[in-house]
Amino acid sequence: MIKAGSYMYIRGTNIEVGIRRVSSDPENPYAQCVFRYGRKIWKKGKSRVNPCKHIVQKIPFFCLTHTCDLDLRRHKLKNSFTYTTLEMKMPMREGLFDTRLDPETYDIYPCGSKFFHIMKGPTPEHIFSIIQPQQLSIYGIQELTFPFHYYEPNSKMIVFNTKPKRVAHISVVRSSMTMAFLGKHTNRWPHPRVSTAFDMRPTEIGYIRGSNIPVSCIIEDPLVSLYKIAGTDITMWLPNEEVCCLWPNFDCSDDIEQLVKVQRPPMYLNGLPYAFDIYALKSNDIHKGKPSSSTFVFIMCKSDDARCTRAVRAKHLSHRIKEEYAYLKHYKADEAHAWKKDNERRLDNLQSKPIAVA
Repeated sequence: MIKAGSYMYIRGTNIEVGIRRVSSDPENPYAQCVFRYGRKIWKKGKSRVNPCKHIVQKIPFFCLTHTCDLDLRRHKLKNSFTYTTLEMKMPMREGLFDTRLDPETYDIYPCGSKFFHIMKGPTPEHIFSIIQPQQLSIYGIQELTFPFHYYEPNSKMIVFNTKPKRVAHISVVRSSMTMAFLGKHTNRWPHPRVSTAFDMRPTEIGYIRGSNIPVSCIIEDPLVSLYKIAGTDITMWLPNEEVCCLWPNFDCSDDIEQLVKVQRPPMYLNGLPYAFDIYALKSNDIHKGKPSSSTFVFIMCKSDDARCTRAVRAKHLSHRIKEEYAYLKHYKADEAHAWKKDNERRLDNLQSKPIAVA
């Protein structure tokens, strides 16, 4: 999973980028990446752009990797990097298309109702067939275009004339802007956040479905991840499909100070085995043992050092735990306890001690 605030490498290169934003829309698999401009040394001289300038570029998920694919000392590919070779003529474009194109030219990945096409790796004949290029682009992205320096035929590495030294395998290099639709340096982010409810992938920061309870993922798992309620020390194992990126539009104007605790047994949100005390206004029928007269009520999240009130859709509350979620009562309790202890130890180490002044 690609996280905002983390660092990744562009696939097949030694270029490290910072992840600023991530699209949660499965039909727009892009990350907003940041990296330094560096020095580009052209035949006519050095670029006059400040080398410390930050470049912001939208890059597809499929062009990023968590670890560098190159041996940084020897500029050789690691065994984990695999690629397919292009046998045909290089296409003029690649990226996200509505229909599935020629599988002999592209590596194709489904993205919702669309397909993302990454061109198969070109050969030296594709790149150097006519003349030696002055510049080459990584994945055909305009901001990842660098002056060509030389080609190492043994390792099939292309070295760019830049500082710091940038190296890329020939399979990820293009001689034209095949992803020109991604645009140049920009802070614009046209992809709105979408709800990931019922999505099996873990969500880094989100909300419990049907509520505005903010949670953050602290231990990722393909099916059930450990989440922490923001502002408290409450942790709970939640199925990934029960966490989404958007909360419901409650359009709430109730005064929280006028809320009264409902004198009924605690209720369960979405049938999860975590009980919450319910709060509502005095005029709400839920105090009379009837269904809530409002579409939403409030719950209190209590911890040792904090408490917070959050809104929940009334229809998501029940008096019983769902049978399919009953196993979560004691699910990986040792692992959650170990994380809490480790987190407490780290917090203690962060507390600075006073410095004696002579």
